[in-house]
Amino acid sequence: MILPLIASLLLAVSVITDPSPIEIPADPLATLRTQHPRIMANVDDFARLKETLKTDPQASKMAQAVIRQADASLNKPLPMHILPDGKRLLSISRDVKNRIQALGLAWQLTGDKKYPDGAWRILQAAGNFPDWNPPHFLDTAEMTRAFAVGLDWMNEAWTPDQKEQICQWIIKRGLDPAMAGYKDPASKNGHQLRARHNWGQVCDGGIGMGALAIADMHPDEAREALRFALQCIQPSLSHYAPDGGWAEGYGYYGYAMEYTTGFLSSLDRSLGTDFGLSKIPGFTFSPDFPTYLEGPCGNYFGFADCGEREHKVSSLPWAGWAAMQFQNAASAQNQRKKAESYPDAIGLLWLPPAMDQSKISSSSRVKQFSKIGCATLRTKWGDTNAGFVGFKAGDNKVNHSHLDIGSFVYDVEGQHWAVDLGADNYNLPDYFGKKRWDYYRLRAEGNNTLVANPGPAPDQSTMANCPLTLCTDRGDAGLAIGDLSAAYPSLTSAKRGMLLANNGSLRIQDELDSGGKEATIFWFMHTPAKIEISQDGQSATLLQKGKTLRAYLISPTNARFENMEAVPLPTSPNPPGQMVNKGVTKLVVRSDFKNKETIVVDLTPEGGELAPLSVTPLSAW
Repeated sequence: MILPLIASLLLAVSVITDPSPIEIPADPLATLRTQHPRIMANVDDFARLKETLKTDPQASKMAQAVIRQADASLNKPLPMHILPDGKRLLSISRDVKNRIQALGLAWQLTGDKKYPDGAWRILQAAGNFPDWNPPHFLDTAEMTRAFAVGLDWMNEAWTPDQKEQICQWIIKRGLDPAMAGYKDPASKNGHQLRARHNWGQVCDGGIGMGALAIADMHPDEAREALRFALQCIQPSLSHYAPDGGWAEGYGYYGYAMEYTTGFLSSLDRSLGTDFGLSKIPGFTFSPDFPTYLEGPCGNYFGFADCGEREHKVSSLPWAGWAAMQFQNAASAQNQRKKAESYPDAIGLLWLPPAMDQSKISSSSRVKQFSKIGCATLRTKWGDTNAGFVGFKAGDNKVNHSHLDIGSFVYDVEGQHWAVDLGADNYNLPDYFGKKRWDYYRLRAEGNNTLVANPGPAPDQSTMANCPLTLCTDRGDAGLAIGDLSAAYPSLTSAKRGMLLANNGSLRIQDELDSGGKEATIFWFMHTPAKIEISQDGQSATLLQKGKTLRAYLISPTNARFENMEAVPLPTSPNPPGQMVNKGVTKLVVRSDFKNKETIVVDLTPEGGELAPLSVTPLSAW
């Protein structure tokens, strides 16, 4: 056991060395507003929402859906302390969180006592768990948030004894194990609470919300936990710099933002300040990330462990909050479009107002998130048939990363042609450990990129960090180039360019140098389309839902298109238990060369053919 003095010294070193530009006052509760509600919303916010329901049909429809969810929650079984996979209580914590938020908002909108009565039964059941599974601290943080909302939004309905009991559950099950981790940075929980990725924001955000909820009744316990949460969340927030991109991908962007915005909004409503956290460089641009990563078919560029999600079943109310906070009208309206299709309590609470579309400035067709090495190109906005490319270089060392440097997705003519398979089962052996790069979906061969000199080892450098060297709208086309050299140590250099023409055609150009050695390169594109290869192998036809895409192998002339199943190469590891990539095949080019090679593939929608473009070096793009 580390002595308290040593633990304090370690914490001091951590705070000093972390990139934490904001100094937290000794008493962060000095400006506490004791009136409830103050977690994410106050009495004025709920009053405005009630008025909005009278004039906004979408908000009214969503409110009815939330009340139905609350009513359904009253009849569901009470939560039980179950770890379905033997490790995580997370599904239970999330269920409690969602039920309490729905019941709390239904109470605010209707004043019907059945909602806090039902919420009390849920809180009592989960509060009497032996713990909230602190070894996997996400579970504890999410449950702490749920109880914070329960105490705060229904505060008027609770008796003094009920209020005190909820406070004690928050302290004993949430804040106490958090404090043990905060005071012992070397412990497992200490690492989780200081994580510089989504875990940091979820853990610190959930604990911070719990501290704010109990602050009027238990200021001493709240003050210390809040100070730690404010300090420890800052390094992860710094990773939005400089332009709002999130290296863990779209899904973990949403998870981190849910708890960051919950915490920041609660600080504002509870204290009148977030101490400058929302102004940490890059965070103000965070609403752009999901807006630009969404293709015209409704799929998100699902790099890393995220996978693709369709906007029809996806809503990001936290991006809506940030968009309104930072006056990003385009992103706010993007969230409003989605909110009705997936109504929930927070989506309704933070529903952006309808705006005159003519007053919303048009967004750029080309967007680069420079630090994470990600770019998106599109031919136009607001057209489901538009051409779209998501392309990344990036860092293979990032949490949740795949070996997907150089990967891309492609939409045109209303079809999603090049797809990202996403994550495999997190419970596979050593999925986050030494066997991570044995799993097909996580390897380069399971993504839409290159594999050089394949074998059983990881098929990209696991330490590579590759930059985008160009991202621009040329007028007649959008362009992006990545220097992928660090990902392929068996090559002297590797560069990949994407050129999306205004007619939706896409050129993918790879310039490779083996340094005089014999080399084998595989070019892969995963697609749900049926692939028909021409007799000479120089072209292919992709068929999907009545639409046609032509693929032309411009260079090298001695190579051929092939069609492969979405399975490991014979030389690759193939552990049991992996997901079957049903309905997906691969368009493949194989090239054996010595010295230099240029692979050029053109993808052209039917009716969009142009005269063959000459092959110009990437340096001339």
